[in-house]
Amino acid sequence: MLIELNLLEKSYHKKIIFRNLSAKFESGGRYGIAGHNGSGKSTLLKILAGFITPNSGSISYSFEGNSRPVESIFEHITYAAPYLDLPVDLSFYELLDFHFSIKQRYKSISNKAINESLQLPTDIPIRQFSSGMLQRVKLALAFFTASEIILLDEPTETLDEQGFQLYRYLLETYSRQRTTIIASNKEKDFIDCISILKVNSYLNP
Repeated sequence: MLIELNLLEKSYHKKIIFRNLSAKFESGGRYGIAGHNGSGKSTLLKILAGFITPNSGSISYSFEGNSRPVESIFEHITYAAPYLDLPVDLSFYELLDFHFSIKQRYKSISNKAINESLQLPTDIPIRQFSSGMLQRVKLALAFFTASEIILLDEPTETLDEQGFQLYRYLLETYSRQRTTIIASNKEKDFIDCISILKVNSYLNP
């Protein structure tokens, strides 16, 4: 999946978040989006996912040489972010079953195989998970879904060192040949990125 941004501008309540932002994300590449808190990293990621629209400019997607409308991008994308809600009354395995009733599993991987990496409890509701455990769940849903694009917003937020090593393992093992875009203000999150887009440089109040 190739993604191209052309002169994007986004503002909220007359405050410009960024403008004249152009970029290209080649199929199968790993990219970073850097910037301080409030610089527009999450906003840009949501635009890439089709969750929100820019005020001006254009974004195009092409898959195997064929243009795809933004309305159809959902089926090609997985998205992980600390602020995303989960159905907390479900157990981890129940959540996986629910999620994969909508999305396709990456290489038909089983619930048990997924949890061999995450080591999460399966007999309690997710509402009893710690913040770090919840972030592991969100990363698992992103990496173990069969999608051409993986979008990660602050992927190591709330993770301890062991959780960071899990993130590194998932990134290096399950993002190969998939377009992966990481938004973060932590340099260590940008593991082997082809390039890093600095959103700050497009701030033009």
